[in-house]
Amino acid sequence: MSIKLYNGYIISKSSLTDLEAFSRKMARKLESCAYNHLCAFTAETVITLRDKSLIVSLLDSVPTTINKVLSNHYTAYKAARNEQETLPFELNVDASWVFIPHPFDSQKTLVLTYISHDKMQKIWDEFTTKAESPLKEFVYYNNQDKPDSISKKEWKEREKIWKLVLPAGRVPSNTGFTYKIFGAYDLPLDLKAKDVVARQPSLKKRVDSLAKELLLVTYTIERDITFSSSLVMRVLREFGEWYAKNPPEKLDLIARLTAALPEKYTEADLT
Repeated sequence: MSIKLYNGYIISKSSLTDLEAFSRKMARKLESCAYNHLCAFTAETVITLRDKSLIVSLLDSVPTTINKVLSNHYTAYKAARNEQETLPFELNVDASWVFIPHPFDSQKTLVLTYISHDKMQKIWDEFTTKAESPLKEFVYYNNQDKPDSISKKEWKEREKIWKLVLPAGRVPSNTGFTYKIFGAYDLPLDLKAKDVVARQPSLKKRVDSLAKELLLVTYTIERDITFSSSLVMRVLREFGEWYAKNPPEKLDLIARLTAALPEKYTEADLT
């Protein structure tokens, strides 16, 4: 059976008070990252809607119409794509860890960490490798070669320990106890307008995103493609290849969008 515990750690001689203090310290670091992510997500969402409201008149000159953008083709595409891909992170900023008693040493505790967002994971990785961190790496996996820095003896010992505490089918949270470090409900509701505006996407990124959205619809409509789960990945790949070749339709639309949209929005524009 394949075992992949890339998120394994071990703690030595830490009381519940120590673990609570470390968890709170970690939560403060993750909160800052989550706040910045929420500001960026809010900026992208609000500005995308504002951009679309400004280009309504432009859409009539693009080889599609608003009705087509909202057509069954587009609805089917979105539904099929959601079946194939993980939903965007959006507010998925949960972070928790599971503490599991060490089977052979009462002075040690095994830990599994679960962090949803990649940027928060990076902060976690950086912090847990510092000397002040009580956590020490204790990963194990059998789907590829072990790290060169770990001896065969230690690797076999890790295998023995993890297989003992997590036999096949055993859920980690049913073996130890879970501590929620941070979650979406911990996010502040009162975002500062200046922080949202500061994280707005560039004009180039906004234009490219709109151009892709509009041209994908016309690409499928002109070819009379009806999306289904079996076709969506192939169509997306073909569209990506077509779009990367900078066809005239793309260059013309990008030029129109760039001229129609502001370089940046101010706080007043978004309130």
